[in-house]
Amino acid sequence: MNPMKKLQQSQDGAALVVALGVISIMIIIGLMVTALSMSSTKTVSHDQRQTIGQNVAEAAVDDAIAVTLANFWSIYPTGVAPVSSGDGVALFETDQLLADSNGTEIGTYQVWTKQDPDRPGNTLITAKGTVGGENPATETVKVSVKYAPQIFDYAMFVGDPANNQSELELERDSDDGGSVTVIGKMHVNGKLKIEAEGAHGGDIILQSRPGYSDTVTYTTEYDENSGISPASNITPTQGPPIDFPTVNYAADLTTSANSGPAVTVTFPSSGTLPGWTRSSSTFRITAQEFYNRYEGRVVKFRSNVNNVKIDIVGSAASPLTITSTIQILPRGSGAGTSPRAIEELNIIGPGITMLPANGIAILSAQGEVEIKNGVNIGAPGNGALIFCTGTVGDSEFEIEGGGTVYGSVVVKGKEGELETGGEDFVAQNTLLAYDGSYISKLPIGWWDQGAVTAYKENYLRD
Repeated sequence: MNPMKKLQQSQDGAALVVALGVISIMIIIGLMVTALSMSSTKTVSHDQRQTIGQNVAEAAVDDAIAVTLANFWSIYPTGVAPVSSGDGVALFETDQLLADSNGTEIGTYQVWTKQDPDRPGNTLITAKGTVGGENPATETVKVSVKYAPQIFDYAMFVGDPANNQSELELERDSDDGGSVTVIGKMHVNGKLKIEAEGAHGGDIILQSRPGYSDTVTYTTEYDENSGISPASNITPTQGPPIDFPTVNYAADLTTSANSGPAVTVTFPSSGTLPGWTRSSSTFRITAQEFYNRYEGRVVKFRSNVNNVKIDIVGSAASPLTITSTIQILPRGSGAGTSPRAIEELNIIGPGITMLPANGIAILSAQGEVEIKNGVNIGAPGNGALIFCTGTVGDSEFEIEGGGTVYGSVVVKGKEGELETGGEDFVAQNTLLAYDGSYISKLPIGWWDQGAVTAYKENYLRD
């Protein structure tokens, strides 16, 4: 045989082997690419389902909160979720369907609730969202929710809806040039009156918090003397009455306080008390003495004599931050069977700032509460609650001579008033700004009934 022909055949055979090898490699690479592509597609599909499942679970939390707000006292007759093991008690009897606007199923969910072991008084919501199909995915989210009275969602809330005769007045009543500013929602079950007198200007300003659409509402009448300031961005409107919860004055308010049990101060029919001075039915204590005796405690006032007035007096030379809660007990809480009335509680500045450890600065069952001459209640990011409950008699609240409140003022009574009230033509500004941070500090079990609202305080994705 021709040697050249044998060489050619050998080369052709080698080329065929190489070609087959290349083809095989290409086939393997193709199969690998296809497999990787399919795996990637499945992974992307699963990731998408996980995302959708999380969205379903989050929607389930919002649904659970809405259902609870509409049926709170039938779901939780005691005002708090039950203690339970595991995820808790199922809120719905069966899995719930979540569909889009066209009725197409997105996924299903179930929700469980129990008392949050890490946040006393809160409800821990566990929601599981499932997306079915060939590659199903289930995602779980947990949210801690604080349910609290709806009225705590307001910077100022005044009036008993049962009679609709209450009045809230914002007033510049002297020639001082000071301003009254309210930032946040405001409501009065009754009449809202805005009055600016005097020749030295000064503003009455109603503002919404940045990023919110806050409202100012009244139920019966709106009376403007000279209109609100151009700096305002809220126009008062008429709205429906809103109810109040019931307050349990026997409840323990010390659960969030930071030093010692509550102390009860009983004003005697004759004589006085250590640390206090007395003139007729007026009992007075300096802010420094109050601090020394009661700092960090829940201080309960009651009386064995009618028409008591209580003055707590500060000093600009000795500014103090007080973390106590002041609680004025209902009449009849003193010795004997006859009612005993505490007519007024006056916190008189300057030099006093109240930052209560349990979020409640003043809880009053009766009489008038006045904040005078530059007293500060709460601070930005550390709000406080003043609640004049109207449990017995008329409750009133007034800021006079300037002062600031960060938190909420709630008055179930006939009158609330914010005024500048300066003297000698010195501007005295009054600021009331909503700050709901106090809600997470509130003790449990001291209120029930009434409309509630919800605050999400924690979020965890399992």
